[in-house]
Amino acid sequence: MSGEFIGREDECQLLGTLLTRHPIVTLVGPGGIGKTRLAGEVSRVAGDGFPGGVLVSELSGVDVDDDLEPVVARQLGYDSLDAVRVQAVGSPTLVVLDNCESALAQASAVAGVLADAASDIVVLATSRAPLQAPGERVVTLDALTLPEADEPDAIREAAAARLFMERAEAAGASWSFDDANLVAIGRLVRQLDGLPLAIELAAARSRVLAPPELVRLLDQQLDLLARPGAAGDRHHSLRTAILASYQPLTPSQQGFLRRLSVMSAPFDLTLAHRVAGESPIEIDTVDALTELVDASLVAVRPGPGGATEYRLLDSIRAFGRERLTAAGEDEQAADRYVEAMLVFADEIMADALSAFTPELLGRIRDRFVHLATTIAWCVDHDETGDRAYRLFIPFYGPTGARTEVAELARRVRARWDTPAPLQAEAYAVMGTAVFLSGETAEGAALSREAIEHPEATSLARIVGHRVLGYAASVEDRLDDAREALATAVELAVPFSESFARELKISWAGVTADPDDGAEALAVLVGVEAEAARQGEKLNVAWAAVVQAYHHCLRGDVASARRAAEKAMAVAGRTGFPWSLGSAHRTMGAVLALDDGWAAAAPHFRSAVDVTVSVGDLEGAAITLRSAAAAARHGGDHELAVRLWALVPPLRARSVVRSILIDQEQELAGELGPPGGLDVTEDIVLARQLLGPAVGAADAGPVVTPAAAGASDGDGSGPSADRAAAEMIRFDDCELDLALHELRRRGERVHVEPQVFDVLAHLAKRHGALVTKEELLDAVWGDRFVSESALSSRIKAARQATGDDGRTQRVIRTVHGRGFTFVADIVDG
Repeated sequence: MSGEFIGREDECQLLGTLLTRHPIVTLVGPGGIGKTRLAGEVSRVAGDGFPGGVLVSELSGVDVDDDLEPVVARQLGYDSLDAVRVQAVGSPTLVVLDNCESALAQASAVAGVLADAASDIVVLATSRAPLQAPGERVVTLDALTLPEADEPDAIREAAAARLFMERAEAAGASWSFDDANLVAIGRLVRQLDGLPLAIELAAARSRVLAPPELVRLLDQQLDLLARPGAAGDRHHSLRTAILASYQPLTPSQQGFLRRLSVMSAPFDLTLAHRVAGESPIEIDTVDALTELVDASLVAVRPGPGGATEYRLLDSIRAFGRERLTAAGEDEQAADRYVEAMLVFADEIMADALSAFTPELLGRIRDRFVHLATTIAWCVDHDETGDRAYRLFIPFYGPTGARTEVAELARRVRARWDTPAPLQAEAYAVMGTAVFLSGETAEGAALSREAIEHPEATSLARIVGHRVLGYAASVEDRLDDAREALATAVELAVPFSESFARELKISWAGVTADPDDGAEALAVLVGVEAEAARQGEKLNVAWAAVVQAYHHCLRGDVASARRAAEKAMAVAGRTGFPWSLGSAHRTMGAVLALDDGWAAAAPHFRSAVDVTVSVGDLEGAAITLRSAAAAARHGGDHELAVRLWALVPPLRARSVVRSILIDQEQELAGELGPPGGLDVTEDIVLARQLLGPAVGAADAGPVVTPAAAGASDGDGSGPSADRAAAEMIRFDDCELDLALHELRRRGERVHVEPQVFDVLAHLAKRHGALVTKEELLDAVWGDRFVSESALSSRIKAARQATGDDGRTQRVIRTVHGRGFTFVADIVDG
């Protein structure tokens, strides 16, 4: 909720101090006491002391039976807690675990994993009960101070009354703060037990109800939601406050709120309309959401991709679900929820067949919770698997939650075994999910079942053969891999040209015979050219990676280097971390063959950094295998052994053959399987061995963009116009957008990726006011971070460009609103 932060000054100061002394600080109090809001304010104030930023996980929607670790990791923007810990090393990070009471034991375990003795993470938790975690410091939060008497001056001084008055004023109250209203306010906040949420909900109605009327309204409803014997329970008053905001709504608005409560995850306008909209006209849903936002019954915030995101507070959602059940509407609302997600699943399938893009993967990740929730509902309630199978189709690609999707696949598979529409396609997608989770044999078995299904369509057979090819490649059965992928290509050509191009690259990537390299290269060149014409930058970058492998296989390192440079340039333009990590890894391997270890190491380090940043620990493992092989190739056997020992013990292997596969196999023969034990510590040590990443001051030569004439994914070669568009010059600085590099007076300046992104976004909007919300959305997307994280990046951007907060000659602060890039942009 917006508005000034009122009261809690002492608690805020205490918590800020405790966060510097304890690994886990838990803020304890009843629901509605203001734990979440205080945690947010403490995060904002203390954020400058955490250069790694503030990450927030909202646990109110979880169940005691949930596996909490992947849920928390995904909410923090990573795929595992290990990835969160690795990313925080050397960059202290504050993690807020909000509303832990839903799964107290699991939350305690998560807090312990994040804030262990080897971590640079401090955990601030909110809960109705202590976590009982080692090293925990508990702070009990009481209600806001209440006026002791009906004295206007005493009422004005009490924090609870000040909160109500500030929120009422913000809500547009037209009545005055005269003595009569002040006395009523005193009675009102006492009746609400000083609970901040209850006070804010009541204040939201003050636009149409004066304080005496609000008091009467609450009096009339006190017994309606009271539990027997709970007259002193603060939840009694919270329910009353919620009802005070719910009751004035029209029957239509009340029904809308009830239907929204079926969704436990944040939602956008489209989903709200499909699940809860009463009218077929979407603008009517906008109006309904506006009413609920104004009534403080729905929270609103910027969402991914610039869209607005909505959510129900936990207590309000629980209230809505109770009302939904009482009205006998719960099954109907859940059915609408499932149907809405079916529309989304069908849209994803149609879009995926035309083009495989980072934006598409982002859409799947954004709706992951909704897909998983509705599939689980179908498993528990549907007689047939028709809907669950359709809902599973969007999981055909990497979602980041590999283990969760695999387990969901097993639940669906065990629930139904009778034929149904899209069953074969769902089995193929399940095979993909299980394979990606590291269960190669089980994934292949599901894929064979999909292929052999009596009603298998082309899509089921394509996806199934793709997994069989991948599984065979991982197991070094390359002839089988080529055969399976060739079959997938043959099936895909008339079905989806974009899919066929992706599969052709995969087919070329499992070739290991130099005599077949000419054929593979010819296929790759053709695929790359067509992908460039179609704007498929992911396929262009991947094709370049595989070309580099084949050139190395044939001994043409110069051509391999050009292909790797192309992959770097195009991957940089996509902004897709998996492409960028693969490109850096390839560049490192090629440079190891051409220029030696010193030139290769920064790229291996960059590949580790970018994969770990998105929780892709499998990608980090693959990178470290290649780095160890590169060190061995360069003659540093000791370093190779040390790196090999740090490779995380993950099952994943690259589907595309490694440029240094011979050295990797020789290391495996000499030393046995990789010996990593603790993923976090191992990757930290590996980073130290690899040294600075590309772009650091001492990282060595930086690879230039693709050589003249090489396509960059949009159908044309490099040009002066494009180069100018990718270079922003101001003062004595250059922002190279293609290489993601800042140079000052010709020298590279090392900046963290988010600092560069902040600087680039501001420079692109030269002269315009860029709000904090816009910057947070552009740089962090759907990750939850505080404004203090943005402030620290602004400070770092100024330092890197020779600016400071006093002179503000590059970035000017527009107080209370945002920032403007004011340095003159130099043409040419």
